[in-house]
Amino acid sequence: PYHVVYSIPLLPDSGGTLQEGAGGAYNAHFRRLAETLVAHGEGDAVLRLGWEFNGDWMRWNARADPGAYAAYWRQIVQTMRAVSGARFEFDWCPNLGHFGATEAAYPGDAYVDYIGMDVYDTWWNEAERTNVARRWQNMLTMPGGLRWHREFARAHGKPMTFPEWGLWIRPDGHGGGDNPYFVEKMHEWIGQNEVAYHMYFDDDLFDGEHQLGNGRFPRSQAAYLRLFGESDA
Repeated sequence: PYHVVYSIPLLPDSGGTLQEGAGGAYNAHFRRLAETLVAHGEGDAVLRLGWEFNGDWMRWNARADPGAYAAYWRQIVQTMRAVSGARFEFDWCPNLGHFGATEAAYPGDAYVDYIGMDVYDTWWNEAERTNVARRWQNMLTMPGGLRWHREFARAHGKPMTFPEWGLWIRPDGHGGGDNPYFVEKMHEWIGQNEVAYHMYFDDDLFDGEHQLGNGRFPRSQAAYLRLFGESDA
């Protein structure tokens, strides 16, 4: 009964390049993926291709060659849309912040249905470590921040999304921790803007903790349930 969003890697750990993808070398893989999704009743899924491409932590990061990323994206979309029964929508999703090459990696309005952004509560200067209002203000105004996201989506006539957002306890100490203010401001921001969907990243991984129910974020968990409701949780 669910409308599913799938995050689709563009390159495997075993190798491959954006440039080869841009030339169509991997189209057969995406054709097979589209056929499989359609065959299992997922032909209307939202596909978040190569997310967080503006950072350097993904194999498909676009910083060195944003044009190749955009061309590869177009190859994928054309290939998957051509499969009979396909009604996919595609979410172009950078990470919060200006890491380089974001706008240059945009494949064009004809190939994008949503403009997303991944947002986590982190701090990178001492003043923001304890000043949560200042931290949020920086998220709004930084290059590649939340206001940039809104204006870029409006300029291209696309709804906004937040496929990942969440609190963070990081091994390096730069996570915001239990911060109900961040939850409150995200709720406010989502309600004030044309956001098609959002998903709290409710999982703990090697890079830190995000899960609301793990006992580490009691105040934020209460704020989330109060603002977003039990059904959303």
